[in-house]
Amino acid sequence: MDPHRLYTEKADTYVSFASRFSHQQGITALLLAHGLLRDGMRILDAGCGTGFATLATLDGLAHRGFTARKIDAFDLTPRMLERFEQTIRSRQLSGIELRQADVRRLDTLPPGWTGYDLIVSVSMLEYVPLDALPGALRALRTRLAPGGRFVFVITRRNPITAALIEKPWHAHRYSRPQLADACAAAGWHDVRFAGYPARYFWLNLSNHVVIASADRSEAVAAPSQG
Repeated sequence: MDPHRLYTEKADTYVSFASRFSHQQGITALLLAHGLLRDGMRILDAGCGTGFATLATLDGLAHRGFTARKIDAFDLTPRMLERFEQTIRSRQLSGIELRQADVRRLDTLPPGWTGYDLIVSVSMLEYVPLDALPGALRALRTRLAPGGRFVFVITRRNPITAALIEKPWHAHRYSRPQLADACAAAGWHDVRFAGYPARYFWLNLSNHVVIASADRSEAVAAPSQG
């Protein structure tokens, strides 16, 4: 099923699904555990959906006593963006700008949407086919500032996700070698496979967490099989 149609029809179901597995709290813990937050950052939420990754990032910043200089977020599905906009209004949040866009066509974003210190992408890139994944990753890399970091969460290929993710959510599932190859082809450096803190262990069963840089500061880590 086309992801635009899927998430238009299942926006409410998705919110319940993410809440049931504590995705928002897990993302906050992930960002804090890996030291990805600092004060005054420009942040992009790539494939923001209803906003739980942005909200998780805000929670992490607040935990450290930091504030973001600016947060931009895009998603393919207007229905998801409407839900996010409602949350922004109800919580009286400021400094967040939303746009509809496809990660494979980022030329539609405003010219100023670049130079980010952190790009976060959660449960979006699994809707990009394997042959198009390097291009999507390359497009995101061009949006990063020098010294910036990219963290993405993407569905792991295993029997659990076959039943839990692939069938109900029509998502692609990837192995570590596939992701390592895609990142290398897209020009990402210092690529490492990380994970959620132990208290959110169940999220590691169904997801890869990849942290990368656009800078050639360290050697690309060799992936283990999985």
